[in-house]
Amino acid sequence: QQQQQEQDFEWIFCTRLDTKGKPFPPNHVPVPDDGTGVQQQPAVFGKHTYCFVPLPPHYVVGKGEKTSRPGPDTYGAIRAGIAAGALPDPNDPTAPDFITVEWIGKKHQGNMDCLEVDHAITVHGSTIVDIPVRTRAAVEEMARTVSIEGVVFQDGETGERFKLRFDMLDDNSLFAERSKQKVSTPDSTSIKPNVIVAAMDKTTTTTTTTATTTSSSSTTSATEEADGGEN
Repeated sequence: QQQQQEQDFEWIFCTRLDTKGKPFPPNHVPVPDDGTGVQQQPAVFGKHTYCFVPLPPHYVVGKGEKTSRPGPDTYGAIRAGIAAGALPDPNDPTAPDFITVEWIGKKHQGNMDCLEVDHAITVHGSTIVDIPVRTRAAVEEMARTVSIEGVVFQDGETGERFKLRFDMLDDNSLFAERSKQKVSTPDSTSIKPNVIVAAMDKTTTTTTTTATTTSSSSTTSATEEADGGEN
C-alpha cells in the first residue's frame, strides 16, 4: 500500500495570487516554508497578501482559434520535464516538497522570449547569468546593453536570494525599452531561459522563468492526485 501511494504522487501547479488584504479563496495553498517556519517568499509585503491557487489540469478557456489550454499545456510540460530530467520526479524520495518556476509563453508577460507556444515553464535558477565584474557601474552597463529583466543573486552559504530588476538601476534599461514593442522578436531578450514545453523530450530539450509547482505532499495534506502549480 505504501509503495502504491508513493507511485501516485504528482506535482500540483499553483499560480500566485495577490488578494491585497482580502480573504484568501477556500482552495488556496499557503506560501510554503523551509520546514522551520521561515517562508520561502513573503506572504505579506506592504498592502499585498499572497497565496497560491491550484491550476486545474483540464482548465481550458476560449473557443475556436482563441482557445487557450493553460491546464493541459502546463501539466504536459511538467510530465515532459520529468521525463527529460529537467524536473524532479515527485515519487523520488529525494524530491523537494516544492519548486518555483516561471510561467512563460505567448500568453504570459508579453512573451519577451518569443516562444511559439502559449504556455511553458522554466525552473528558477536554471539560467545562469555571468557577471564578471560585480560593481554597480558594471551592472548598470549590463542593464543598458543586455536585454533581460534582471538578475537574482544567491548567497552561497545561506541560499538567500535577492532579485535586482534592471529598471531599478535605469528606467531606460534595454529590456524596458524592448518590452515596449508591440510584438516580440527573437532578439527581444539577449539571454534565453531553459524552456520546458509539453512536446519536449530528451532529444529536443530547449532551454524558458513566475510559477511555482508544489508537490502533492507539500503545503497541504498528502494526496494521490494533482489538483493544479504557482506563478
